[in-house]
Amino acid sequence: MNQKAKKVMRGIFSMYLTWTVWYLAFCILAIIGVAVFAANPTGEWEWSLLQGAMQANRIYMLVLGILSMGGLLTYFVSNGVTRRDYFSGVAAAAVLLSVFLVIVTGLLHGAERIFFGWGLSEESLGMTFVMAFFQLIVFYFVGWLISAGFYLFHWLIGLVFIAIGIVIISIFDFVWGRVGQQQFDFLPVTDISPAVGMIISLLLSFGLISVMRMLTKRAVVKP
Repeated sequence: MNQKAKKVMRGIFSMYLTWTVWYLAFCILAIIGVAVFAANPTGEWEWSLLQGAMQANRIYMLVLGILSMGGLLTYFVSNGVTRRDYFSGVAAAAVLLSVFLVIVTGLLHGAERIFFGWGLSEESLGMTFVMAFFQLIVFYFVGWLISAGFYLFHWLIGLVFIAIGIVIISIFDFVWGRVGQQQFDFLPVTDISPAVGMIISLLLSFGLISVMRMLTKRAVVKP
């Protein structure tokens, strides 16, 4: 990664962090509020901070991915940044933000265990966070893919990109089964090996990254 790409990465990551601070503040308050109202008659929560954060984080990353095409591409290219550097910087910022969100989610889970005494077992905790990282990457790039479909092509083609995104998310949910929180209820819950889940997640991630590189390589910048 050259200096321009690193500059793009720092700028995008800094912007994302600013947004994320506000997002996390709202998210934590909302999760606590929902959990309180969802408490059963004995006063025990039926929904954890970890579950709420993981569900919210993936939607947040999907939205960030959608916002990462038109305006950002136009801004950077008009300021002398190549499409390759734009792509590299944005992709690297997305990976860094995914790591950051996984760490914050882990801290929330730790606080939950300390103050309330419940949480995931030690055996499943590590794999859950590995899954969460790949999940954030996939959701971000799916959002970026959908945005590129509408930005670069006719809106009807954009709808096709939405369908492709749904298929990709469905594959991810199906593969991780009981470890993850499925986005679509119609999918069967599976017990596929976590190792297989990691391999397929890597393939999905690299596939999305490669497709986005091709789409942005000669993208026509709109005024």
